[in-house]
Amino acid sequence: MLKNLIFRWVTRLFLPDLAKQMEREGTLAVDGAAEQAPPYVQVEDHGGDVTLFCFSGMAVLFAGLPSFEFRKLLSKHALKYNLVFFRDIHRLGYQATPDGQPGGVAFYEAKARELMDQLGARYNVALGSSGGGSASIYFGTACQMDQVIAFSPVLTSDAWPVFRTQWRAYLDLPKLFTRPSEYLEVALVALSSLYVTRKIHKFAGDNVWQVLDTFRNPPGKRPQTTIFYGERCYPDAQQRLLLEDLPEVQHIAVPTGRHNCPGYLKAQGTLGDTILDLIAKGSQAS
Repeated sequence: MLKNLIFRWVTRLFLPDLAKQMEREGTLAVDGAAEQAPPYVQVEDHGGDVTLFCFSGMAVLFAGLPSFEFRKLLSKHALKYNLVFFRDIHRLGYQATPDGQPGGVAFYEAKARELMDQLGARYNVALGSSGGGSASIYFGTACQMDQVIAFSPVLTSDAWPVFRTQWRAYLDLPKLFTRPSEYLEVALVALSSLYVTRKIHKFAGDNVWQVLDTFRNPPGKRPQTTIFYGERCYPDAQQRLLLEDLPEVQHIAVPTGRHNCPGYLKAQGTLGDTILDLIAKGSQAS
């Protein structure tokens, strides 16, 4: 409870625009209790030949229920596409089923495959940011989707909790004085990663999904993948190097130190066009 209150206060003080956005979506709650079991999936069938599968992250910056990320943006601008929004309601990296039981990864993979068959699109895309970016890479590969668009994905469980990343996040004093909002965001994600990673491993033990191994050793054809990362965000810039040798992967550096790349692009007014352009090019080339 104290941790949630601190996140709430600090976020509203230093990241007011993001805080307002999350409050509008109902994801800045701190009471830790839900009145009823929240939905974990939302489907919009527009009869299109392209389906977008959007995976939420874990809302570590806001200590609230993860939202159906990209929902408002895509529901407004991607009207010719089918849309599927997944939410990791327990914030356990999709390791838990919606009712809180083990086997979440297999559950979400089966559900994604079921919806792929149900919607019957010619072209399937996985999309997500942070933990949702990890999910988009994992499920996009495991389900043999055609394209993945991942913002600041976490490819290995030790990406943020390791000592080097932790201290670099906290001791980056030049950034604190020149770009305080960037410093705060990265520091909060670094701090939260210690709690989140420990929570996931406590729940799943050694059965945590292997995002990097799955992508590097796919069950079939590896999806065409675009990874966005903040060029001044050290952990994210380091993670993308793990896939630098793969020809199917395009890396796009965003001129920010934030972990929340979509937030930066949205503030520039380019997020929707960026996503839709990539999907259009990918689907036309397939």
